[in-house]
Amino acid sequence: MGFLNPQVLYLLGLAGLPILIHFLGRKKYKEVYFSDIRLLKNLEKDAIRKVKISQILVLLLRTLIILFLILSFAKPYLSEVVKSLFIRKNSRLNLVIDNSLSMSCLVNNSNVLEESISYLSALSQKFEYPFYLSVYTTTNNKPVIKDRRIEAEEDFISSIKRISITNLEGKLDITLSNILKEIEGNENVENYVWIVTDLQESNLGSGNEISNMINGLNKWDIVPVIIKTDFELKNFAITGNLSTGLISTNNPLIVNLQINNWDTVASEIPVTLYVNDEKVGKDVVNIEPVGREVVQFKIMPQKNGFTTGYAEIRNDNLPADNKWYFVVYLPERIKILIVGKTGQDIRYIYNALTSSRSDYYDVDISSVNQINYYELLSYDIVIFSNVCYLKNEQIARLKELVSKSTSIVVFPGDDCDLGGYNNLWHNILGFPKLVKFLGSKVEEAFVSLGKFDREHQLFVNVFRKDVDILSNVRFFKVPVFDIDNDDHAIIYYSDGNPFLIECKDDSRTLGFLIATGIDGRWSDLPFKGFFPVLLNRIIAYLSNTSSFNLIKSTGEQYVIENVGKKAVEEIKMVGPDKRVFYPLIERNKLVFDRFDDTGFFEVYSENSIMKELAVNISLSEIGNSFLDQRTFERRYKVDKNKFVWIDLNEKSKENYTMIEKKDLSTIFIILVVSLLIIETFLSRINRVSSERDGE
Repeated sequence: MGFLNPQVLYLLGLAGLPILIHFLGRKKYKEVYFSDIRLLKNLEKDAIRKVKISQILVLLLRTLIILFLILSFAKPYLSEVVKSLFIRKNSRLNLVIDNSLSMSCLVNNSNVLEESISYLSALSQKFEYPFYLSVYTTTNNKPVIKDRRIEAEEDFISSIKRISITNLEGKLDITLSNILKEIEGNENVENYVWIVTDLQESNLGSGNEISNMINGLNKWDIVPVIIKTDFELKNFAITGNLSTGLISTNNPLIVNLQINNWDTVASEIPVTLYVNDEKVGKDVVNIEPVGREVVQFKIMPQKNGFTTGYAEIRNDNLPADNKWYFVVYLPERIKILIVGKTGQDIRYIYNALTSSRSDYYDVDISSVNQINYYELLSYDIVIFSNVCYLKNEQIARLKELVSKSTSIVVFPGDDCDLGGYNNLWHNILGFPKLVKFLGSKVEEAFVSLGKFDREHQLFVNVFRKDVDILSNVRFFKVPVFDIDNDDHAIIYYSDGNPFLIECKDDSRTLGFLIATGIDGRWSDLPFKGFFPVLLNRIIAYLSNTSSFNLIKSTGEQYVIENVGKKAVEEIKMVGPDKRVFYPLIERNKLVFDRFDDTGFFEVYSENSIMKELAVNISLSEIGNSFLDQRTFERRYKVDKNKFVWIDLNEKSKENYTMIEKKDLSTIFIILVVSLLIIETFLSRINRVSSERDGE
């Protein structure tokens, strides 16, 4: 047994105080002889014997109370070898190293990962060699080292020092799942699992997964060891997004920035915005401890094509998350494909697009049967009019279209019944559900357009507030759609049903559903001046959404669809450090490996730039929540006996010799309280006995 406060043991002499007080307080009696009555003498002897025994017990209890109280203040503990830290000969160590970005945070003139590796190196002196080592990183699904035989301490140290920090997000739950599968396939080997991590909450996955993984390891008699380094959270992280909406050389682009404060003190942070390497704005935000603040900048794109920019905050303990990059693309020409069942389904849409913006649009038309002859993914926008039945191969191409950056505009029509529309557009592609049709054969019975969202980007600088052009359009047949929380109804009919719906998948705009036929039989919309205005605004709005697909995160892949053999030889990517990347070929796709750095990447074809991309730190690495042991146990419902926790900031020599302390202070406090209760009870009995004898 050891003591954390051994100096308190000098007070053990105080345990003799009850004995000293007892002897000093003894009463002296003068003997007086009475008549020899044997019965009285025997009674007297019995009473004295009982009193002495009780007094001795009380004296002993008081001595023990003082003794145990002093020992509890000395904080006694028992030491024992931690089984999970003692690597035995011919066993296998499954070592998980968190090499995500947050592990590069500066601490003690190094970083968190280097501190952890130094600890592992010192601990390796006590291992039994040889053993087998498998090293996993939280940023890679596959083991970096697989069952390597480690013959000596030097082998182990050289193996773990190969691990370097990345800009990628970590996924500890997936890594533990892979380890558990390996252990289940090698049950004849004694396994150990060590986890080196900063326990950034956003990298842990769901609570159930982590808890299940630890329970799964426990079933194999494995107690995982979590090795954590706490560090000063002197860090601020920046992320952002671009306002969705209509972007042009005449409309401002809103840059929304969010600054996260990891620190426990409030701070003032200057934020600077650069566009095409020129400083265009600056602001200062006050951020509360472990809080976040939002700041907005407005910029005006000066030209068509690619515009690059970034926002920056001052350097701190983690410089990699102090910049957020963005790219905006304003196309010089927009490629549009109109698909209809008949020429009448296409006619008015084509006229509306080509009458005023023929210099800005490349418009192609196609019947439903001819879709296969077009490279759909080469178009920026595809408009479907009166199309509700497609062949299986056409549906497959359309699903691929929806999953990529091409936007879709849908007009129902006479050939769209409930079953046909819902099967294609709702069930397969996720557009709003068609509920029913409302209409009348009497021309005088009609509805008009009613309220609309004036704040939407479609209507910026379009209408004066005192003009209501929408009521001039008459509709004789109205399809009724049921919209969910993701979708946004922008214009309503006068009867309250939605007319113009922005269809979204989470935050990404898939396209628009315009709830009317456009062949001239459902309404007089095709003959009104409002129709080309509305359609051109929709096209301009959707063409801007491609800008948001130019902003990527570290760890993402970049895929180019539908390329020919010639294009494969011509396409390459150049990173911010001028490294050149070449794609892998997968069928008719080009796949660039996941981004591992931040900044601007340029995609070239025939030595000319075809696309610019901005790559930023993953959002999960910007989170400011790092768990301590108690929070980890509570949030993920993990019992403290199911794992071993080592905090390197509280390490001592015992850690290096693989000794675990079991605190005994609580046990001694319980003993003190129990003895006090017994002592109080016996003292009361003695007092009552003395009072009776006195009587």
